[in-house]
Amino acid sequence: MVSILVVEDDTQISKMLVEALTIEGYSVTPAYSGSEGQLLFEQSSFDLILLDLMLPGLSGLDLLKIIRREKSIPVIVISAKEQVDDKVEILQAGADDYLVKPFDLKELKARIQVCLKRYQTSLEEKTSNKRLNFEGLMIDLETQTINYQGQELNLTPQERRILELLLSQPKKVFSKLEIYEYAWGANYLADDKTLTVHVSNLRKKLDQISKRPWIETVWGIGFRLISLKNKK
Repeated sequence: MVSILVVEDDTQISKMLVEALTIEGYSVTPAYSGSEGQLLFEQSSFDLILLDLMLPGLSGLDLLKIIRREKSIPVIVISAKEQVDDKVEILQAGADDYLVKPFDLKELKARIQVCLKRYQTSLEEKTSNKRLNFEGLMIDLETQTINYQGQELNLTPQERRILELLLSQPKKVFSKLEIYEYAWGANYLADDKTLTVHVSNLRKKLDQISKRPWIETVWGIGFRLISLKNKK
């Protein structure tokens, strides 16, 4: 049975989520503060976490950072904060999805299914013995490790899948739709900022291990890798 941790201090919302998701067949555990959520996360094993931001004690953002230091399990943030800057900060911190309150339960259930499917696919890929290598930048699909000239790079699950897709065909320009559907397993929305945020964050992390540029924006189409060999 899939186990979900719900970290939400509003008792009515928490009760609604627990009841609705239990009916769907999930095992649901509620936490009413960030500190309680951290304790349950450290003591038990969960397949997915629903996380509010404005929590008593430890904030949702701080809890998200703790979770990401330990595991790559899906985290869906549910918050009343709807400003773009807030969403960007949370996505950069490693959230897999962001849903604004008030939300529709049907939509939440769909997003949960997408996240769980994507995570399962990622786990299955770990059994592969393939390696993708492009001008010294390598992904080992068996161990899910990424390194450049011996320097290991830590990425979120979505950042890793974006890079994995680009490395699979280094010369190809991948459309935003192709990248989004591969990394998130969901239909792409033209006004969705999620992809732009993750590509930007991926670029910054690649810059930390190399002085060269890696990802090129092809305006009106999408993204591809930059080959320094072609520039010589």
